Amino acid sequence: MLELLNQLGHFLIPQLLPPEPLQIGFFLIIFGLAAYTCRGLSQATPANWERNWRREAGPDAGDLDIEHGSVNDLSAAVATRQEKLADIMPGMLLIVGLLGTFVGLGMALDKASTILSDASGGGNVDAMMGNLMSMMHGLGSKFKTSTWGITAFLILKSYSNHKNYDERRLSWCIARMKSEVDRRKAEALQWRQDANARIVEAIGALVDTTKVIANAQATTQAEQHASMVELLRQANEKQVAQLRDIALQSTQTRDAIESFVEGVSGSTAAVAEAANGMAEAANDTMRATTELQSVIGELRAGMKEVLGDMKHDLGATIKNMGQQFSENMDIVSTQLGNAASDISTSVNKLSANVDATLKGVKDSIESAEATQAKAFASFETTSETLNVHIESMTTLVNKLSGDITGGLRSVATTGQKIGHMSSAIGETLEKIDTAATAMKQVAKALQEDAGQDDLLKSVRSIDRQVSDLIGKAPRAASPKNRPGLDA
Repeated sequence: MLELLNQLGHFLIPQLLPPEPLQIGFFLIIFGLAAYTCRGLSQATPANWERNWRREAGPDAGDLDIEHGSVNDLSAAVATRQEKLADIMPGMLLIVGLLGTFVGLGMALDKASTILSDASGGGNVDAMMGNLMSMMHGLGSKFKTSTWGITAFLILKSYSNHKNYDERRLSWCIARMKSEVDRRKAEALQWRQDANARIVEAIGALVDTTKVIANAQATTQAEQHASMVELLRQANEKQVAQLRDIALQSTQTRDAIESFVEGVSGSTAAVAEAANGMAEAANDTMRATTELQSVIGELRAGMKEVLGDMKHDLGATIKNMGQQFSENMDIVSTQLGNAASDISTSVNKLSANVDATLKGVKDSIESAEATQAKAFASFETTSETLNVHIESMTTLVNKLSGDITGGLRSVATTGQKIGHMSSAIGETLEKIDTAATAMKQVAKALQEDAGQDDLLKSVRSIDRQVSDLIGKAPRAASPKNRPGLDA
């Protein structure tokens, strides 16, 4: 057993006497790198990993996300150079050992080839055998480098498993990732809480501002409503006063037209009386003409009787002709004088009656014209005053309409009612214009003496239109047409 250990030790230890530079070199390289690697694994600590984490992650180390890779990728990223070297060093040492073996075998084969070449040339056989024996003696040592590489490989793997730096680094990365995730969750939660708090504060400020604005708007609207109600009340009072003036002027117009109607009625009565006088004069003339015709008839009968008597008794007639002729001529003369006197009296009476009738008609026409002119002047004055009030009312209504446009819906309804009232006043003006036209027709009928029927029709038309006008004026001023204003 001891001999076996000695042989194993002799095989594993490089040949120092005589020194073998190749073995010594490979031995130092293999075990030096193995020792350096084992020593470097002592730097696989969380502090170095933290430093590599900071260096790899940069200044924004906390801004981790899934795009940075998996935990294994992050574990490989924070590994130190010694850990990375420890991962590849066992395989490299194994390859270096194999390289030494192949180099030694190659050199031994070259040496054997040289010996065999010399032996084929007829050289010393003993020397050749000695060289071959020495080559065969050193041939086993060529596998030392491979053994050293395998030994270093096993040593490094065992040491790595003992240190367990991979699992420790992976656990550290998992813990670090968890802490980063927890920190980011806490930051996100805090940010959401801060954002919610800011939103709540903003909502509170907005609510306070809304309350202030609502209170200001309510106060402003209340003031505007009060001022608008006051304006509407004043406008209502003005309109009522103007409508009262219109009603008063309408009453005056009605009184003037009534006086005009009374004057026209008086003129009509005078004309009727004159016509009656003319009719009586015509009757007297007819009676005088009838009496004249009867006298002429009697004269003709007497003449026929005289001529008959003259025919039967010419002599007697001629004898008594002078006397009878004288008597007849006296009678005829007397009757003709009476008839002429009656005719003259009738003609004089007719002339006087016609003169009186014409004078009465003239006076009636002049009185009617004066009354009509007075009524027309009063009507024109009333119309002008009414137009002035209507223009004032229209201006006031337009102003109120402009003020009411931005107001409440009830104020808009008031504007519509005022528009209806303006339409009613416009219709009243049209009625007044129609009445003026009818009065002009009356004046024209009086001037042209067109007849009693046209005059009565015109007077009745005027009376009806004035009655409609007077009836509408109170209705226009009644509260039923002013619901919006009273509101």
